[in-house]
Amino acid sequence: MFLTIWATAAMAEDQPTLREVCEACDYTTVRAAVSDADDGDTIVVSDEAVTDDDTVSVDASVTIRSASGKAHWTMHGNPGLEIDASGVTVTGFVLVPDNSKRAVRASDVTDLLLENLTMEDHYFNAVGGGFLLEDETEAEVRSCTFVNNHANGEAAAIYVVRQAQVTVSDSHFETQTATGPGGAIRVGDGAELIVQRSTFLSNESNVEGGAISVWGTTSRLLVHDCIFHHNTSSDGAAIYTGGALELTGSGNHLCANTAVDGASVRSGATTLTWWNNVHRDTTGAALHLHGVASDVHDNDVLGSDEGIAALGSSASIRNNLLAHIGGTALDTPAPATVQVDHNGWWSNGLDRSSGHVGPNAVTGDPRVPFVADGLCDGDLRRHPDSPLLGAGDPELADQDIGALGKAPSEGTEGGNTGTMPTDEPTDAPAPPRGAPDVPPLASGCRCASSGTAGGAWTAGWVLAIALWRRRLHGAS
Repeated sequence: MFLTIWATAAMAEDQPTLREVCEACDYTTVRAAVSDADDGDTIVVSDEAVTDDDTVSVDASVTIRSASGKAHWTMHGNPGLEIDASGVTVTGFVLVPDNSKRAVRASDVTDLLLENLTMEDHYFNAVGGGFLLEDETEAEVRSCTFVNNHANGEAAAIYVVRQAQVTVSDSHFETQTATGPGGAIRVGDGAELIVQRSTFLSNESNVEGGAISVWGTTSRLLVHDCIFHHNTSSDGAAIYTGGALELTGSGNHLCANTAVDGASVRSGATTLTWWNNVHRDTTGAALHLHGVASDVHDNDVLGSDEGIAALGSSASIRNNLLAHIGGTALDTPAPATVQVDHNGWWSNGLDRSSGHVGPNAVTGDPRVPFVADGLCDGDLRRHPDSPLLGAGDPELADQDIGALGKAPSEGTEGGNTGTMPTDEPTDAPAPPRGAPDVPPLASGCRCASSGTAGGAWTAGWVLAIALWRRRLHGAS
């Protein structure tokens, strides 16, 4: 009897506690509730607004959420939220940090989820005004929105550094500006960043990486199914990687980005894999390759001032459509070693700066309904009689040239049209053609449900990312 009573009491003591924050509650601030919290507890803000005058330091595995999913959390501390424990979830707030103070900082923690958070009209006089994720932190930033924030330094929204591993998914970055590299996001010093199904609109850096900038010889970036429209910088208007180890991208739509002195995407990564992306209406060049080895295939490059410049040691340029480019579609200065084959060329100022266009080039009208108007709309799928269909490199999974397939016949639906919205990410973006057909995974990870539309593709990327990380850590 005694043992039963003792065990029951012990179990009761171990049960997670729900701690409510409101003006009439025992806790009137998040800081007070967190200071009493134990692992597994949940702090719920019931009012539509809450204010903390000092930094909220989290040292237990807790969930902090608002009942409405949109409560305004005014933060006067610097940072507003300091996370020092693993297994923390923060969800459903509009973050309102004081100007010149950071919203969130996390150091050396794992299993961190920052979800459904919004930050607008914030000024920060350093780097990483929104989230600073550092020192081997493992985190996911999911369904977050950053609008009209500014950093007098680097990265108005997110700074990922010092071996941190971060995934950003289903998030929106608009009019983020920085005087330094990375208008929205900066990655460096051995960190790894995965960005998926997210939108970057009208972000700007005064130097490099209007949307995303990567530095450090051991840093990595993987980006897929994202939208990059109207971003601006001196170089790398959408993405800039300096001496990074790896850049991989697929299924991205890049339109009307402005690179004052360079390209929309500037890769100095040791290894670049860039496939099934649409580049259109770029002011400047679409893609600059400065790394050791670059594999560029199955992309559309349309209506840019300049096309692709292969300036590194070696590059493979296959199955790409280069059309309506005002200047040189492919610049391959010596001593770069470049494989050029099975590409489509049409209505360019100059197809290639030196050498021929390849033994299996398609030089006829590609029959792609493209208009260079900077509006980032229109269906870019090929006419059923396009010479690009079936003309791709037989060594590649995709037998068509370019990023998109043929338009559907009347009364049927097709896949990716090459048209992306200008204001928000798609709910379930169509996978690039040639994407792996992987069955849904029964995993416990914090990722999109494989039972939703496009779930097999999401599961495939989860598997690909896992293998990618296993491979890179095995090599490091």
